[in-house]
Amino acid sequence: PRARAPPLTSHPPQRRSARRASEVIAHSGAFNEGFSLQTGTGGASLAVTRVLEDKMRSRNSVANFALGGLPATMVGLHDK
Repeated sequence: PRARAPPLTSHPPQRRSARRASEVIAHSGAFNEGFSLQTGTGGASLAVTRVLEDKMRSRNSVANFALGGLPATMVGLHDK
């Protein structure tokens, strides 16, 4: 059976932090085709993964390596 993801955070401060962290990553110079990504499994970390997924789709890019606690959010990203 497929792993079930913990819920993305619903706390406004964590959501803001996730958006900001995603922007820092996206503008770091390392967020290029074949980059490496490692996140945790908490709600804020999962929110960062979700925002980065949207950015990856818009750039039509993939990561070479991605690792988290391997909840459904990360497994889904690998599948895509």
